[in-house]
Amino acid sequence: MFQTLIVDDERIEREGLKKLIQRFQLPLRVSLATNGQEALEQLRARPADLLLTDVRMPFMDGLELSKRALAEHPHLKVVLVSGFSEFEYARTALQLGISDYLLKPVQVSEFLSTMNKVIAGLRASASQKEEQLLRDQYMREHTLMMLVNGMPLESLRQRFQKAEDTLFLDSYRSVFMLEFENLCFGKSDAGERLVAYLEREIGLPFDFIYLGDSSGMILFRGAPASGGFAAIAERLYGWMASVFGYIFCIAVSGSIGQAQELVRAFGELEALLENRFFSQSRVLYANKQTDFGSLPTELEEELLEQLQTMVAGRRFPQAKECLNRLRASFPSHRPFSHIYVKSIFSKILAEVLKDLPDVSAQRSYQLVTRIYKAGSIAELADLLLPPLEALEERESLSAGSGSRVSELVKQYVYAHYQEDLSLKSLASAVFLSPQYLSSVFKKETGGGLAKFIKDYRMKKAQELLRKTNKKIHTVCAEVGYSNESYFCKSFRECFGVSPEKYRLQSTGKAGEEDAG
Repeated sequence: MFQTLIVDDERIEREGLKKLIQRFQLPLRVSLATNGQEALEQLRARPADLLLTDVRMPFMDGLELSKRALAEHPHLKVVLVSGFSEFEYARTALQLGISDYLLKPVQVSEFLSTMNKVIAGLRASASQKEEQLLRDQYMREHTLMMLVNGMPLESLRQRFQKAEDTLFLDSYRSVFMLEFENLCFGKSDAGERLVAYLEREIGLPFDFIYLGDSSGMILFRGAPASGGFAAIAERLYGWMASVFGYIFCIAVSGSIGQAQELVRAFGELEALLENRFFSQSRVLYANKQTDFGSLPTELEEELLEQLQTMVAGRRFPQAKECLNRLRASFPSHRPFSHIYVKSIFSKILAEVLKDLPDVSAQRSYQLVTRIYKAGSIAELADLLLPPLEALEERESLSAGSGSRVSELVKQYVYAHYQEDLSLKSLASAVFLSPQYLSSVFKKETGGGLAKFIKDYRMKKAQELLRKTNKKIHTVCAEVGYSNESYFCKSFRECFGVSPEKYRLQSTGKAGEEDAG
Protein backbone atom coordinates (compact mmCIF):
# COMPACT_ATOMS: atom_id res chain seq x y z
CA MET A 1 0.00 0.00 0.00
CA PHE A 2 1.21 3.48 -0.87
CA GLN A 3 0.51 6.39 1.48
CA THR A 4 -1.62 9.02 -0.25
CA LEU A 5 -2.61 12.53 0.85
CA ILE A 6 -5.68 14.16 -0.76
CA VAL A 7 -5.85 17.96 -0.36
CA ASP A 8 -8.91 20.04 -1.23
CA ASP A 9 -10.74 22.81 0.60
CA GLU A 10 -14.09 21.38 -0.47
CA ARG A 11 -15.21 18.35 1.56
CA ILE A 12 -17.27 16.82 -1.26
CA GLU A 13 -14.21 16.82 -3.58
CA ARG A 14 -11.95 15.23 -0.95
CA GLU A 15 -14.43 12.51 -0.08
CA GLY A 16 -15.25 11.88 -3.74
CA LEU A 17 -11.63 11.09 -4.62
CA LYS A 18 -11.32 8.92 -1.53
CA LYS A 19 -14.43 6.91 -2.44
CA LEU A 20 -13.14 6.35 -5.98
CA ILE A 21 -9.92 4.90 -4.54
CA GLN A 22 -11.89 2.63 -2.20
CA ARG A 23 -14.41 1.63 -4.89
CA PHE A 24 -11.74 0.39 -7.28
CA GLN A 25 -9.59 -1.05 -4.46
CA LEU A 26 -6.50 0.85 -5.49
CA PRO A 27 -3.41 0.07 -3.35
CA LEU A 28 -3.51 3.49 -1.69
CA ARG A 29 -3.83 4.31 2.02
CA VAL A 30 -5.58 7.70 2.20
CA SER A 31 -5.22 10.72 4.50
CA LEU A 32 -7.06 14.03 4.01
CA ALA A 33 -6.16 17.72 4.39
CA THR A 34 -8.23 20.87 3.81
CA ASN A 35 -5.50 23.26 2.59
CA GLY A 36 -1.85 23.46 1.57
CA GLN A 37 -0.52 24.56 4.96
CA GLU A 38 -2.23 21.67 6.75
CA ALA A 39 -1.01 19.26 4.06
CA LEU A 40 2.60 20.38 4.42
CA GLU A 41 2.46 19.82 8.17
CA GLN A 42 1.02 16.34 7.64
CA LEU A 43 3.75 15.47 5.13
CA ARG A 44 6.43 16.50 7.62
CA ALA A 45 4.88 14.33 10.32
CA ARG A 46 4.11 11.39 8.03
CA PRO A 47 5.74 11.32 4.57
CA ALA A 48 3.52 10.18 1.71
CA ASP A 49 4.17 8.46 -1.61
CA LEU A 50 1.46 10.32 -3.55
CA LEU A 51 -0.02 13.82 -3.21
CA LEU A 52 -3.41 14.55 -4.89
CA THR A 53 -4.05 18.27 -4.54
CA ASP A 54 -6.47 20.87 -5.79
CA VAL A 55 -4.92 24.00 -7.34
CA ARG A 56 -7.14 26.77 -5.91
CA MET A 57 -7.12 26.69 -2.07
CA PRO A 58 -6.88 29.28 0.74
CA PHE A 59 -3.68 29.84 2.80
CA MET A 60 -1.46 27.98 0.29
CA ASP A 61 -2.49 26.92 -3.22
CA GLY A 62 -1.70 23.56 -4.83
CA LEU A 63 1.26 24.82 -6.87
CA GLU A 64 3.02 26.34 -3.87
CA LEU A 65 2.28 23.21 -1.85
CA SER A 66 3.69 21.00 -4.62
CA LYS A 67 6.81 23.12 -4.95
CA ARG A 68 7.57 23.05 -1.21
CA ALA A 69 6.58 19.39 -0.78
CA LEU A 70 8.85 18.27 -3.63
CA ALA A 71 11.73 20.30 -2.19
CA GLU A 72 11.42 18.38 1.08
CA HIS A 73 10.40 15.00 -0.44
CA PRO A 74 12.01 14.66 -3.90
CA HIS A 75 10.56 11.17 -4.50
CA LEU A 76 6.98 12.28 -3.90
CA LYS A 77 4.54 11.78 -6.81
CA VAL A 78 2.18 14.76 -7.29
CA VAL A 79 -1.09 14.86 -9.25
CA LEU A 80 -2.82 18.25 -9.59
CA VAL A 81 -6.62 18.47 -9.79
CA SER A 82 -7.83 21.66 -11.49
CA GLY A 83 -10.91 23.24 -12.98
CA PHE A 84 -11.11 24.06 -16.69
CA SER A 85 -10.26 27.71 -16.09
CA GLU A 86 -6.98 26.66 -14.40
CA PHE A 87 -6.14 23.99 -16.95
CA GLU A 88 -3.29 25.82 -18.70
CA TYR A 89 -2.09 27.10 -15.35
CA ALA A 90 -1.85 23.52 -14.01
CA ARG A 91 -0.28 22.13 -17.17
CA THR A 92 2.63 24.57 -17.00
CA ALA A 93 3.32 23.28 -13.48
CA LEU A 94 4.61 19.98 -14.88
CA GLN A 95 8.02 21.61 -15.15
CA LEU A 96 8.09 21.73 -11.36
CA GLY A 97 8.32 17.94 -11.29
CA ILE A 98 4.60 17.28 -10.94
CA SER A 99 3.70 13.82 -12.27
CA ASP A 100 0.28 14.46 -13.83
CA TYR A 101 -2.97 16.42 -13.56
CA LEU A 102 -6.71 15.75 -13.64
CA LEU A 103 -9.41 18.06 -14.95
CA LYS A 104 -12.52 18.78 -12.85
CA PRO A 105 -15.12 17.40 -12.83
CA VAL A 106 -13.06 14.23 -12.56
CA GLN A 107 -14.07 11.49 -15.00
CA VAL A 108 -13.84 7.96 -13.64
CA SER A 109 -12.03 6.57 -16.69
CA GLU A 110 -9.54 9.44 -16.70
CA PHE A 111 -9.00 9.07 -12.96
CA LEU A 112 -8.29 5.34 -13.22
CA SER A 113 -5.94 5.80 -16.17
CA THR A 114 -3.94 8.45 -14.33
CA MET A 115 -3.88 6.53 -11.03
CA ASN A 116 -2.77 3.27 -12.69
CA LYS A 117 0.06 5.12 -14.42
CA VAL A 118 1.17 6.77 -11.17
CA ILE A 119 0.90 3.50 -9.20
CA ALA A 120 3.01 1.72 -11.81
CA GLY A 121 5.65 4.41 -11.34
CA LEU A 122 5.48 4.05 -7.55
CA ARG A 123 5.93 0.30 -7.83
CA ALA A 124 8.92 0.69 -10.13
CA SER A 125 10.50 3.18 -7.72
CA ALA A 126 9.82 0.91 -4.74
CA SER A 127 11.38 -2.05 -6.55
CA GLN A 128 14.49 -0.04 -7.43
CA LYS A 129 14.73 1.24 -3.87
CA GLU A 130 14.41 -2.31 -2.46
CA GLU A 131 17.08 -3.60 -4.84
CA GLN A 132 19.41 -0.78 -3.84
CA LEU A 133 18.77 -1.46 -0.15
CA LEU A 134 19.60 -5.15 -0.67
CA ARG A 135 22.79 -4.24 -2.54
CA ASP A 136 23.78 -1.82 0.21
CA GLN A 137 23.02 -4.40 2.90
CA TYR A 138 25.08 -7.08 1.13
CA MET A 139 27.97 -4.65 0.71
CA ARG A 140 27.88 -3.73 4.41
CA GLU A 141 27.74 -7.37 5.54
CA HIS A 142 30.57 -8.37 3.19
CA THR A 143 32.74 -5.46 4.34
CA LEU A 144 32.09 -6.15 8.03
CA MET A 145 32.89 -9.85 7.60
CA MET A 146 36.26 -8.97 6.06
CA LEU A 147 37.03 -6.70 9.04
CA VAL A 148 35.96 -9.33 11.58
CA ASN A 149 38.15 -11.91 9.82
CA GLY A 150 41.20 -9.70 10.29
CA MET A 151 41.60 -7.61 7.13
CA PRO A 152 43.31 -4.30 8.04
CA LEU A 153 41.06 -1.27 7.69
CA GLU A 154 43.34 0.53 5.23
CA SER A 155 43.65 -2.57 3.03
CA LEU A 156 39.88 -2.85 3.03
CA ARG A 157 39.41 0.76 2.01
CA GLN A 158 41.81 0.33 -0.91
CA ARG A 159 39.46 -2.30 -2.34
CA PHE A 160 36.75 0.31 -2.93
CA GLN A 161 36.80 2.75 -5.82
CA LYS A 162 35.18 5.55 -3.80
CA ALA A 163 36.18 6.65 -0.32
CA GLU A 164 32.51 7.21 0.58
CA ASP A 165 31.79 3.49 0.06
CA THR A 166 33.24 2.76 3.50
CA LEU A 167 31.89 5.84 5.32
CA PHE A 168 29.13 3.68 6.78
CA LEU A 169 31.78 2.11 9.07
CA ASP A 170 31.89 5.43 10.96
CA SER A 171 28.13 5.32 11.65
CA TYR A 172 28.16 2.50 14.24
CA ARG A 173 27.85 3.42 17.90
CA SER A 174 27.85 0.05 19.63
CA VAL A 175 28.39 -3.64 18.82
CA PHE A 176 26.86 -6.70 20.50
CA MET A 177 28.40 -10.13 19.89
CA LEU A 178 26.25 -13.18 20.65
CA GLU A 179 27.76 -16.59 21.41
CA PHE A 180 25.59 -19.72 21.84
CA GLU A 181 26.55 -23.14 23.12
CA ASN A 182 24.10 -24.59 20.57
CA LEU A 183 23.98 -24.19 16.80
CA CYS A 184 21.22 -21.64 17.27
CA PHE A 185 21.20 -19.95 13.87
CA GLY A 186 21.73 -23.04 11.75
CA LYS A 187 18.96 -25.19 13.21
CA SER A 188 16.03 -22.76 13.61
CA ASP A 189 14.56 -19.42 12.60
CA ALA A 190 16.24 -17.74 15.58
CA GLY A 191 18.06 -15.23 13.37
CA GLU A 192 14.88 -14.06 11.68
CA ARG A 193 13.03 -13.80 15.00
CA LEU A 194 15.91 -11.86 16.55
CA VAL A 195 15.95 -9.35 13.67
CA ALA A 196 12.15 -8.96 13.91
CA TYR A 197 12.42 -8.27 17.65
CA LEU A 198 15.11 -5.63 17.15
CA GLU A 199 13.06 -3.90 14.45
CA ARG A 200 9.89 -4.02 16.55
CA GLU A 201 11.16 -3.23 20.04
CA ILE A 202 14.49 -1.40 19.94
CA GLY A 203 13.80 1.34 17.41
CA LEU A 204 17.41 1.90 16.29
CA PRO A 205 18.84 1.23 12.82
CA PHE A 206 21.15 -1.78 12.92
CA ASP A 207 22.91 -4.45 10.90
CA PHE A 208 22.85 -8.12 11.94
CA ILE A 209 25.69 -10.35 10.75
CA TYR A 210 25.88 -14.16 10.99
CA LEU A 211 29.35 -15.12 12.23
CA GLY A 212 28.54 -18.83 12.23
CA ASP A 213 25.86 -21.28 13.25
CA SER A 214 26.37 -20.43 16.93
CA SER A 215 27.32 -16.74 16.86
CA GLY A 216 26.23 -13.42 15.46
CA MET A 217 26.86 -9.70 15.70
CA ILE A 218 24.52 -6.71 16.03
CA LEU A 219 25.90 -3.31 15.02
CA PHE A 220 23.77 -0.32 16.04
CA ARG A 221 23.76 2.92 14.04
CA GLY A 222 22.72 5.73 16.35
CA ALA A 223 22.32 5.86 20.12
CA PRO A 224 19.23 5.15 22.25
CA ALA A 225 17.28 8.09 23.62
CA SER A 226 17.49 6.80 27.19
CA GLY A 227 18.95 3.95 29.21
CA GLY A 228 21.99 3.41 27.00
CA PHE A 229 23.11 0.23 25.30
CA ALA A 230 23.43 -1.63 28.62
CA ALA A 231 19.66 -1.39 29.05
CA ILE A 232 19.14 -2.69 25.50
CA ALA A 233 21.52 -5.60 26.17
CA GLU A 234 19.69 -6.60 29.37
CA ARG A 235 16.29 -6.40 27.60
CA LEU A 236 17.62 -8.42 24.68
CA TYR A 237 19.08 -11.10 26.95
CA GLY A 238 15.81 -11.42 28.87
CA TRP A 239 13.78 -11.77 25.68
CA MET A 240 16.13 -14.30 24.06
CA ALA A 241 16.39 -16.39 27.22
CA SER A 242 12.61 -16.61 27.51
CA VAL A 243 11.97 -17.26 23.81
CA PHE A 244 14.83 -19.59 22.79
CA GLY A 245 15.93 -21.19 26.06
CA TYR A 246 19.51 -21.57 24.78
CA ILE A 247 22.62 -21.02 26.88
CA PHE A 248 24.35 -17.95 25.45
CA CYS A 249 26.30 -14.79 26.22
CA ILE A 250 26.10 -11.21 24.95
CA ALA A 251 29.30 -9.15 24.83
CA VAL A 252 28.70 -5.38 24.61
CA SER A 253 31.26 -2.91 23.28
CA GLY A 254 32.01 0.49 24.71
CA SER A 255 31.07 3.68 22.87
CA ILE A 256 32.15 3.77 19.21
CA GLY A 257 32.59 6.86 17.05
CA GLN A 258 34.65 5.85 14.03
CA ALA A 259 35.87 2.86 12.03
CA GLN A 260 39.15 2.40 13.93
CA GLU A 261 37.23 2.11 17.20
CA LEU A 262 34.90 -0.39 15.55
CA VAL A 263 37.83 -2.64 14.61
CA ARG A 264 39.24 -2.38 18.13
CA ALA A 265 35.82 -3.28 19.55
CA PHE A 266 35.80 -6.56 17.57
CA GLY A 267 38.99 -7.67 19.33
CA GLU A 268 37.74 -6.61 22.75
CA LEU A 269 34.47 -8.50 22.35
CA GLU A 270 36.19 -11.66 21.13
CA ALA A 271 38.45 -11.54 24.20
CA LEU A 272 35.40 -11.14 26.46
CA LEU A 273 33.70 -14.15 24.91
CA GLU A 274 36.82 -16.28 25.16
CA ASN A 275 36.70 -15.73 28.94
CA ARG A 276 32.92 -16.12 29.24
CA PHE A 277 33.28 -19.52 30.95
CA PHE A 278 34.88 -17.80 33.97
CA SER A 279 32.12 -15.24 34.53
CA GLN A 280 28.92 -15.59 36.50
CA SER A 281 27.24 -13.03 34.23
CA ARG A 282 25.84 -13.76 30.77
CA VAL A 283 26.00 -10.12 29.66
CA LEU A 284 29.60 -8.91 29.47
CA TYR A 285 30.72 -5.30 29.01
CA ALA A 286 33.96 -4.17 27.39
CA ASN A 287 33.93 -0.86 29.26
CA LYS A 288 33.28 -2.36 32.70
CA GLN A 289 35.31 -4.54 35.02
CA THR A 290 33.81 -8.00 34.61
CA ASP A 291 34.11 -10.36 37.56
CA PHE A 292 35.72 -13.49 36.14
CA GLY A 293 36.36 -14.96 39.58
CA SER A 294 39.84 -16.00 40.74
CA LEU A 295 41.50 -17.04 37.50
CA PRO A 296 44.78 -18.84 37.00
CA THR A 297 47.74 -16.66 36.05
CA GLU A 298 49.00 -16.58 32.47
CA LEU A 299 51.69 -19.17 33.30
CA GLU A 300 49.21 -21.47 35.03
CA GLU A 301 46.75 -21.11 32.14
CA GLU A 302 49.50 -22.12 29.74
CA LEU A 303 50.42 -25.15 31.89
CA LEU A 304 46.79 -26.31 32.04
CA GLU A 305 46.54 -26.02 28.27
CA GLN A 306 49.81 -27.90 27.81
CA LEU A 307 48.61 -30.66 30.13
CA GLN A 308 45.49 -31.24 28.04
CA THR A 309 47.50 -31.20 24.82
CA MET A 310 50.09 -33.65 26.16
CA VAL A 311 47.44 -36.11 27.35
CA ALA A 312 45.44 -35.84 24.11
CA GLY A 313 48.66 -36.44 22.13
CA ARG A 314 49.79 -39.36 24.36
CA ARG A 315 52.96 -37.51 25.39
CA PHE A 316 52.93 -38.87 28.91
CA PRO A 317 56.37 -37.82 30.21
CA GLN A 318 55.62 -34.22 29.23
CA ALA A 319 52.14 -34.50 30.81
CA LYS A 320 53.67 -35.61 34.12
CA GLU A 321 56.15 -32.73 33.93
CA CYS A 322 53.23 -30.31 33.49
CA LEU A 323 51.55 -31.82 36.53
CA ASN A 324 54.64 -31.25 38.64
CA ARG A 325 55.01 -27.66 37.41
CA LEU A 326 51.36 -26.99 38.18
CA ARG A 327 51.80 -28.44 41.65
CA ALA A 328 54.66 -26.00 42.26
CA SER A 329 52.98 -23.05 40.51
CA PHE A 330 49.79 -22.93 42.59
CA PRO A 331 50.68 -21.94 46.19
CA SER A 332 48.41 -23.75 48.59
CA HIS A 333 47.40 -20.51 50.32
CA ARG A 334 46.22 -18.72 47.13
CA PRO A 335 42.63 -19.34 45.98
CA PHE A 336 42.00 -20.29 42.36
CA SER A 337 39.06 -20.79 40.02
CA HIS A 338 38.03 -24.19 41.39
CA ILE A 339 35.25 -24.94 38.93
CA TYR A 340 37.39 -24.07 35.92
CA VAL A 341 40.49 -26.00 36.99
CA LYS A 342 38.55 -29.01 38.26
CA SER A 343 36.53 -29.21 35.05
CA ILE A 344 39.79 -29.39 33.10
CA PHE A 345 41.11 -32.17 35.33
CA SER A 346 37.85 -34.11 35.05
CA LYS A 347 37.99 -33.91 31.24
CA ILE A 348 41.62 -35.07 31.28
CA LEU A 349 40.68 -37.95 33.56
CA ALA A 350 37.85 -38.94 31.20
CA GLU A 351 40.34 -38.90 28.29
CA VAL A 352 42.65 -41.24 30.20
CA LEU A 353 39.99 -43.58 31.61
CA LYS A 354 38.32 -44.26 28.28
CA ASP A 355 41.50 -46.10 27.24
CA LEU A 356 41.70 -48.05 30.50
CA PRO A 357 38.85 -50.57 30.12
CA ASP A 358 39.83 -52.47 33.23
CA VAL A 359 38.90 -49.49 35.43
CA SER A 360 35.33 -50.07 36.56
CA ALA A 361 32.54 -47.54 36.18
CA GLN A 362 32.27 -47.33 39.96
CA ARG A 363 35.99 -46.58 40.29
CA SER A 364 35.74 -43.92 37.56
CA TYR A 365 32.85 -42.27 39.40
CA GLN A 366 34.82 -42.27 42.65
CA LEU A 367 37.80 -40.58 40.98
CA VAL A 368 35.63 -37.87 39.43
CA THR A 369 33.88 -37.25 42.76
CA ARG A 370 37.24 -36.91 44.50
CA ILE A 371 38.36 -34.37 41.88
CA TYR A 372 35.42 -32.10 42.68
CA LYS A 373 36.06 -32.46 46.43
CA ALA A 374 39.79 -31.72 46.14
CA GLY A 375 41.07 -28.66 47.99
CA SER A 376 44.33 -28.04 46.19
CA ILE A 377 46.22 -28.53 42.96
CA ALA A 378 48.46 -31.04 44.75
CA GLU A 379 45.43 -33.25 45.49
CA LEU A 380 44.30 -33.00 41.85
CA ALA A 381 47.76 -33.97 40.62
CA ASP A 382 47.87 -36.95 43.00
CA LEU A 383 44.50 -38.15 41.70
CA LEU A 384 45.44 -37.87 38.03
CA LEU A 385 48.97 -39.29 38.22
CA PRO A 386 48.20 -43.03 38.87
CA PRO A 387 45.80 -43.55 35.92
CA LEU A 388 48.15 -41.47 33.75
CA GLU A 389 51.07 -43.74 34.58
CA ALA A 390 48.89 -46.82 34.05
CA LEU A 391 48.02 -45.65 30.54
CA GLU A 392 51.66 -44.79 29.84
CA GLU A 393 52.59 -48.40 30.55
CA ARG A 394 50.02 -49.62 28.00
CA GLU A 395 51.04 -47.38 25.15
CA SER A 396 54.24 -46.53 23.41
CA LEU A 397 54.09 -43.21 21.68
CA SER A 398 55.45 -43.24 18.14
CA ALA A 399 57.69 -40.26 17.45
CA GLY A 400 55.99 -37.24 15.93
CA SER A 401 52.48 -38.63 16.22
CA GLY A 402 51.18 -35.21 17.20
CA SER A 403 47.90 -34.31 18.78
CA ARG A 404 44.78 -36.40 18.08
CA VAL A 405 42.16 -33.77 18.91
CA SER A 406 41.48 -32.32 15.47
CA GLU A 407 41.44 -35.74 13.77
CA LEU A 408 39.04 -37.13 16.37
CA VAL A 409 36.74 -34.16 15.87
CA LYS A 410 36.90 -34.43 12.09
CA GLN A 411 36.00 -38.12 12.18
CA TYR A 412 33.09 -37.34 14.47
CA VAL A 413 31.86 -34.58 12.14
CA TYR A 414 32.13 -36.88 9.10
CA ALA A 415 29.90 -39.41 10.86
CA HIS A 416 27.41 -36.99 12.45
CA TYR A 417 27.25 -33.91 10.18
CA GLN A 418 23.48 -34.43 9.75
CA GLU A 419 22.92 -33.95 13.49
CA ASP A 420 22.98 -30.95 15.83
CA LEU A 421 26.74 -30.44 16.15
CA SER A 422 27.03 -27.95 18.98
CA LEU A 423 30.40 -27.07 20.48
CA LYS A 424 29.21 -28.63 23.72
CA SER A 425 28.28 -31.96 22.11
CA LEU A 426 31.55 -32.15 20.15
CA ALA A 427 33.57 -31.34 23.25
CA SER A 428 31.75 -34.07 25.16
CA ALA A 429 32.46 -36.55 22.36
CA VAL A 430 36.24 -36.03 22.64
CA PHE A 431 36.31 -35.49 26.44
CA LEU A 432 37.49 -31.87 26.33
CA SER A 433 36.10 -28.57 27.54
CA PRO A 434 34.33 -26.49 24.88
CA GLN A 435 36.73 -23.56 25.17
CA TYR A 436 39.79 -25.81 24.94
CA LEU A 437 38.41 -27.78 22.00
CA SER A 438 37.70 -24.56 20.09
CA SER A 439 41.20 -23.26 20.81
CA VAL A 440 43.17 -26.43 20.02
CA PHE A 441 41.20 -27.17 16.84
CA LYS A 442 42.04 -23.72 15.50
CA LYS A 443 45.70 -24.14 16.43
CA GLU A 444 46.00 -27.55 14.79
CA THR A 445 44.07 -26.79 11.59
CA GLY A 446 44.45 -23.04 11.16
CA GLY A 447 40.66 -22.60 10.94
CA GLY A 448 37.65 -22.42 13.22
CA LEU A 449 35.53 -25.45 14.12
CA ALA A 450 32.26 -23.81 13.00
CA LYS A 451 33.76 -23.03 9.60
CA PHE A 452 35.02 -26.61 9.21
CA ILE A 453 31.54 -27.99 9.95
CA LYS A 454 29.91 -25.52 7.58
CA ASP A 455 32.43 -26.25 4.78
CA TYR A 456 31.92 -30.00 5.12
CA ARG A 457 28.14 -29.64 5.08
CA MET A 458 28.37 -27.44 2.00
CA LYS A 459 30.58 -30.06 0.32
CA LYS A 460 27.98 -32.76 1.05
CA ALA A 461 25.26 -30.43 -0.25
CA GLN A 462 27.20 -30.04 -3.51
CA GLU A 463 27.36 -33.81 -3.91
CA LEU A 464 23.63 -34.22 -3.31
CA LEU A 465 22.79 -31.44 -5.75
CA ARG A 466 25.04 -32.92 -8.45
CA LYS A 467 24.22 -36.59 -8.01
CA THR A 468 20.55 -36.63 -6.97
CA ASN A 469 17.25 -34.99 -7.88
CA LYS A 470 16.29 -34.41 -4.26
CA LYS A 471 14.42 -31.19 -3.51
CA ILE A 472 16.32 -28.30 -1.96
CA HIS A 473 14.53 -28.62 1.39
CA THR A 474 15.47 -32.32 1.49
CA VAL A 475 19.12 -31.54 0.76
CA CYS A 476 18.97 -28.85 3.42
CA ALA A 477 17.77 -31.36 6.06
CA GLU A 478 20.21 -34.08 5.01
CA VAL A 479 23.24 -31.85 5.59
CA GLY A 480 22.13 -30.76 9.06
CA TYR A 481 20.08 -27.60 8.47
CA SER A 482 16.46 -27.14 9.52
CA ASN A 483 16.17 -23.58 8.22
CA GLU A 484 16.04 -23.64 4.40
CA SER A 485 16.51 -19.88 3.93
CA TYR A 486 19.62 -19.93 6.13
CA PHE A 487 20.95 -22.97 4.22
CA CYS A 488 20.48 -21.19 0.87
CA LYS A 489 22.15 -18.05 2.22
CA SER A 490 25.14 -20.09 3.48
CA PHE A 491 25.40 -21.96 0.17
CA ARG A 492 25.43 -18.71 -1.80
CA GLU A 493 28.12 -17.28 0.49
CA CYS A 494 30.30 -20.34 -0.12
CA PHE A 495 29.85 -20.78 -3.87
CA GLY A 496 28.48 -17.49 -5.16
CA VAL A 497 25.27 -19.04 -6.52
CA SER A 498 22.04 -20.44 -5.12
CA PRO A 499 21.60 -24.22 -4.74
CA GLU A 500 19.18 -24.22 -7.69
CA LYS A 501 21.63 -22.38 -9.91
CA TYR A 502 24.47 -24.65 -8.84
CA ARG A 503 22.43 -27.74 -9.76
CA LEU A 504 21.67 -26.31 -13.20
CA GLN A 505 25.32 -25.41 -13.79
CA SER A 506 26.67 -28.76 -12.61
CA THR A 507 24.27 -30.71 -14.83
CA GLY A 508 24.87 -28.49 -17.87
CA LYS A 509 21.26 -27.27 -17.95
CA ALA A 510 22.03 -23.64 -17.17
CA GLY A 511 23.29 -23.04 -20.70
CA GLU A 512 20.26 -24.78 -22.18
CA GLU A 513 17.90 -22.56 -20.16
CA ASP A 514 19.78 -19.40 -21.16
CA ALA A 515 19.67 -20.49 -24.83
CA GLY A 516 16.02 -21.26 -24.58
